[in-house]
Amino acid sequence: MIYFSQIIIQRISIIMTDRQIFNMIIAGVKIRAAAQLPSTLEYCKEYVTGEDFKPDIFAEVTPELIGFIRKDGEADERDKGLAHVEVPQFQAELLALHKAISDKMPAFGRALFHSSAVAVDGQAVLFTAPSGTGKSTHARLWKNLLGERLVSINDDKPFIGFDVKDGKEQPLSVYGSPWMGKHRIGANTSAPIKAVCLINRSDDNRVEKADPLSVFASLFNQTYRPRETEMLRQTMLILKKLAEEVPVYNIYCNMEPDAAKVAYETIFG
Repeated sequence: MIYFSQIIIQRISIIMTDRQIFNMIIAGVKIRAAAQLPSTLEYCKEYVTGEDFKPDIFAEVTPELIGFIRKDGEADERDKGLAHVEVPQFQAELLALHKAISDKMPAFGRALFHSSAVAVDGQAVLFTAPSGTGKSTHARLWKNLLGERLVSINDDKPFIGFDVKDGKEQPLSVYGSPWMGKHRIGANTSAPIKAVCLINRSDDNRVEKADPLSVFASLFNQTYRPRETEMLRQTMLILKKLAEEVPVYNIYCNMEPDAAKVAYETIFG
């Protein structure tokens, strides 16, 4: 039993260290996070657990990591020819926590795959494309078409991965994460992956089955790649499994309702 005085002591300890310390379970991986701002805990609340455990990952947001995130963001702005806008503290901390976790996830058979992930009748479809192409819009068209049959798992940064059971690799699944995109669309759930769809803008709507080798570069570009050598190797193994075991489609579409109908009927038959 935890008494009120113990809670007060724990809270004072957190204040004194200027950190928010909390446990999460993301994609089945046990994580202990140490952040600076209460808003970070609030942002991650759907994945926070009161369960006491030995964590698989300890993800600490440090001033050094936040500084790295801000410098990286400034470099990205310069590459795009944009004027400098300082990354707010709360946003930099969320990105730093995300990086601290994503860098270590491959050790547990997980990799971040930039996509909008939905599940239809329990089977997941991942819509991926460069930012601004319309993957989230296409996912919303599917929601309008299928209604309650569709569950939005994560609209921006889900994890993909697999477990090993009785010495055998299980099929790839997609998992929700707190980083759900600007519209905060997602759920703390998972589903086996049925298909990956590369979204391409077009005046008409058509679907083509893709040769995994021909689209591997596209899949690679949408996968978060840790800098540490072994974690990068593990990430590439997950990506290889994705390309070899999951059907990949090129979706050529406009943003009219019929685009979802054509894609759905092709993938689900």
